[in-house]
Amino acid sequence: MKKAIIIALVICVSGTMAWAKEKERGRAKMRDVKDRVEMLKTMRLSEELGLNEERTVKFYSIMKKHREDRRKIMDRMHELTQELEQMIERKKDEGKIKGILDKVEGVLGERCRAEEGFRKELKEFLSVEEQAKLVVAMPRIEHEIREMAIVHRGAQAGKPPHEFSPEGHRPPMPPPEGPPPP
Repeated sequence: MKKAIIIALVICVSGTMAWAKEKERGRAKMRDVKDRVEMLKTMRLSEELGLNEERTVKFYSIMKKHREDRRKIMDRMHELTQELEQMIERKKDEGKIKGILDKVEGVLGERCRAEEGFRKELKEFLSVEEQAKLVVAMPRIEHEIREMAIVHRGAQAGKPPHEFSPEGHRPPMPPPEGPPPP
């Protein structure tokens, strides 16, 4: 009987470990895909801006630093959101919830400061004309990448690009009319 319990425990533990490893591989694959999409976006933007190779490398490093900063902030925001969710479910006292909300406010402020720093760094690096081209090109390129992702997802599901199922695939969005309002 003891052997059967030990074997069952070993199977459960190894199954859990395999599941955790698979989940981590999925996360790593998703990060890799996001990194490649960001690189594609950066390369398309540098092409639109007419940057030479040296300036493209600098532009890429600015974009990558911003992406990493943004990812850290969003990870922290996700953690705080999960904490809030648990607090709400367990009906914890308002003082603890307020403490987490204060942390959320701090993270949101951090996000704003990071965005301001990013824009400032781009302003110092890009000419006025390049900044204008960036504002005009960004929504269009992001739209192109979204469309590519939609077609790719459809292809993975075995559907031709013109067919989209109601369970999550939306038809392609029309191109943006211009830069978003300030």
